[in-house]
Amino acid sequence: MTKEQLIEIEKIYKTALPLPNPDIHEVIGEQINLAPSKVFFGINLVREKMKLPKLEYPKRKLAVTPEQLMAI
Repeated sequence: MTKEQLIEIEKIYKTALPLPNPDIHEVIGEQINLAPSKVFFGINLVREKMKLPKLEYPKRKLAVTPEQLMAI
């Protein structure tokens, strides 16, 4: 990850505060064309800089469609 990418992650992440989407790393990754895992690492660097606790990597998404969920 380059310094410029980290600056871009920080700028986008700060606009999503105080209650970011739990999948914000995926949203930012799509916006700046970077792998979500790298964005997640960058977010934790930003949080460390802001003196906030680190985040746990989110569990994988539910593997059912909304229609399947409603059928249950």
